[in-house]
Amino acid sequence: MAPAASAMQTLARVGTNRSASSSTIVRAALRLFPIPHPPLPARVVHVVVEPGDAGTSLKSFLASRLGADVDETYASELLDVGAVWFADVQPPRTLRGVPRTERTRRLSGEDAQLALSLGNYLRIHVQPKRFPAAFSVDWEACVLEHKDDYIVAHKPAQVSVVPTVDNVRESCLAMLEQATGLQTGTLKPLHRLDVGTEGVLVLGKTSAFAKEFCDMLAKRQVVKIYRVLTTAPLPLGVHIHDAVPAAEGPRRMLLTDVDADDVDLEIARIAERGSGERGGESGPKRCILRVLACNKVSPGKYETRVELLTGRTHQIRAQFAALGAPLVGETLYRAPDDATSEVRVLHPDERLGLAASELHVKEDCKLGSVGTVFRAFEPWWMENSD
Repeated sequence: MAPAASAMQTLARVGTNRSASSSTIVRAALRLFPIPHPPLPARVVHVVVEPGDAGTSLKSFLASRLGADVDETYASELLDVGAVWFADVQPPRTLRGVPRTERTRRLSGEDAQLALSLGNYLRIHVQPKRFPAAFSVDWEACVLEHKDDYIVAHKPAQVSVVPTVDNVRESCLAMLEQATGLQTGTLKPLHRLDVGTEGVLVLGKTSAFAKEFCDMLAKRQVVKIYRVLTTAPLPLGVHIHDAVPAAEGPRRMLLTDVDADDVDLEIARIAERGSGERGGESGPKRCILRVLACNKVSPGKYETRVELLTGRTHQIRAQFAALGAPLVGETLYRAPDDATSEVRVLHPDERLGLAASELHVKEDCKLGSVGTVFRAFEPWWMENSD
């Protein structure tokens, strides 16, 4: 997808020989490249094909129905980035029980000449979420290990691991497939790192390895070590919380501190239950981590080395905030005594003080022999330090 004219142009006057009062104002055509700065706000359009448009090609339809700022070039770019979804007819709001063949599917540039039919449904993310950092990374250098069944890579901050609903190109999966010459769709995510988080990432090529890696995590054959940057120190040792989903607002966890009489027993129970599930699907999820070290790295900044004993979504972010030491760059979780900070989802151009710094192999497995360690690059706060 070659760079095109800047999308930062917003209004253009047509007719230089006319007076200002009679000039026609039109919106200049949008372009995905160069990437607009600041980012354009999300814009989604839902369209059902009417009788007059039946038989029209998809690209022509998009260019004629999305406004004066969308032309055929931009329509092609939207298809190429994966921002257009299609269904034969508009699906119901609730998809439970709806066959997959009747749900929306993502279109691509190969569908540009698709002839539309009466009643076809399109959802177009006219201004998709962008990840500019994806284009400033040496993705070949990010590959730490490349085997027949998997890739171990360093994930940079500010890039999504998987494609988003409106952007299939600017993700770790797509960029690593391109860098390693793999066919699109080869790599599968086996675990997640937030957009603002960097570090060691394992991606599978086969379903057999995907299952095997999940077993490795459950049996603690591999162990994740994180480096965390905060503005307050953390006490060493094991910290245990129970987490339940927040009832409203951005997706996050609400934590309750757990005072365990026998920490070793709690850890053993977690191993038996497979990464800490307790109380059934609807019950609280036990979160356990171990603070291995905590050192001052600059005035008012502390780096903590953490062993993750369970693998909950946002676990380190939520537990550190509950312990009174939110991560540098944190927007979603706040300290118990902080009632004023805004709670919001991290923007794609923001970074967290969080790095999945090491993956340790504790038992011989496909990732390597016991003692093998995969190490991420130095975290951003160390690269920028004097």
